[in-house]
Order: sequence, then C-alpha cells, then structure tokens
Amino acid sequence: MNKDPNCLSCKNSFINVTSLTFQFLNVEEKPLLDPFKATILTIIAFCILSVGILIQARIYVMLNKQKSEGTVASIDKLFKVHNIINMFCQPAFIVYLMFSFHFFPMVDYVGITGCVVLSHLLQVFFSLYSIIFPLTIAVVRYLFVVQSSWTKRFGISKLINTIVFLSLAVPFYMTISLQYPVSYYAHGPLNYCKGRFEVFFNPMHSDPFTPGTL
Repeated sequence: MNKDPNCLSCKNSFINVTSLTFQFLNVEEKPLLDPFKATILTIIAFCILSVGILIQARIYVMLNKQKSEGTVASIDKLFKVHNIINMFCQPAFIVYLMFSFHFFPMVDYVGITGCVVLSHLLQVFFSLYSIIFPLTIAVVRYLFVVQSSWTKRFGISKLINTIVFLSLAVPFYMTISLQYPVSYYAHGPLNYCKGRFEVFFNPMHSDPFTPGTL
C-alpha cells in the first residue's frame, strides 16, 4: 500500500470511505416490554388515571356549583371546557396505553381507524391543547386588564365564546395538519399501534437495541 502522504488516489479513497452515509432500518414485530414491566407501568398509569379523574371531577363540580355572573362566569366557562377536555382526552389515551402494554399489536383490537384516533389524533391534539391553553389564559388576562374598555364594547360573553372556540380549533387544525394524510410507512405512535417498530439510527451510536456495525 502506498504510504505517501501526497498520494492523490489515497486521499480520494479516504474521502470516499469516510463520506459514506449509513442508514439502517430495523423492523420488529414484538412488544418492547416484558410482562413484569408492563404490569408495573399499568399499575402506575392506573393510579395516575384514578387520581387525575377524581381531581378533575372535583374541580368541575366546584365550578358548576358556583353561581357567578359577568366576567367571573365567562372565566368559569373557559375553565369548564378545559376541565372537560382533561376528563375525556387524557384518560382515553392513558387507557389505550395500558391496554397496549399487554395486547399487541393494538391494531388487531381497535383497527387502523382506532390507531389513528387513539395514538395519533388524540395524543397530538391533547399535547398541543395543553400548550395552547396557558397562552389562552394569558390572552384573556391581557384583554380583561389592559383592553377592558374594548372587551366591554365587544361583549364579554361573545369574547369568551370566541376564545373557547379558537382554543379548540387551533390545536385541532394543527393536529390534522401534522398527521394527515397518514401514510402506511409513517413512524411513531401509529407504527407502534400497528406493531411495527421502525428505527433509523447512526451506526456509530451505541444503541443496545439496534447496534450498528461498520
């Protein structure tokens, strides 16, 4: 082998070898958790679900009993909608996760439509809604404190109804935009629901599940 540092062909060979792009695809058809770990996660998820539902139900009852009027009633309406979203979206997804720990693939039980709704639409919508809701509260506070005269002219009830609609419509639109059309080769939660694990990785990275070799 020519060890001359000025050898042009040697440099070209080195460049060609080091500039290779490795892309590996690993597809598995088995669950990632053993029964013991799945049981532990199910117990934890069930405890979180139970406590969460009790808290949200208690908050809803308290808000519903309040005989508020005017601005306070409008704010209460905003929190009631938030409370209802919490009581339906999050528990449904947690229940889906608990079942997915033991029944695999979930597509055999809920179908492709169920996978799309439970693992994509519901999860992404609730995540985006949870991010947007604090922003909604900040906007409401700004309008009621800084722009109080404009708020009164526009109408408090009308304003809150508009904000409630936007707080639901915006994350829903973002969810649809991100997830549809759903390709059969899409990665992420939908593939997990269908029993497909697709992992793209760097072969130089130490991955115990899908180790690459040079």
